[in-house]
Amino acid sequence: MDNEEKAKEKHISLLEQEGEELDKELTVAQKKAAIKELKKTYGRDWKKILFGAAKSLKVDREALQTLHGLGVDSTLREMNDPRTFRR
Repeated sequence: MDNEEKAKEKHISLLEQEGEELDKELTVAQKKAAIKELKKTYGRDWKKILFGAAKSLKVDREALQTLHGLGVDSTLREMNDPRTFRR
């Protein structure tokens, strides 16, 4: 029985690795499809348009200071502390 269990575990781990590789390939295929769509829509300047839009996103400093003043950052830090989790 012990050998059968080890063989099953090994087979499961191989299948998990294969699944991870397939996920990576699918992600790459999805990225390529998205880039192809951007090229089709915007032409040769698709990178300038895409990254120009990303650069135009601005952080509202006043809102950020308000959140910092309220102690939101320390509250989030406390919430992520595993010692404080209730069981």
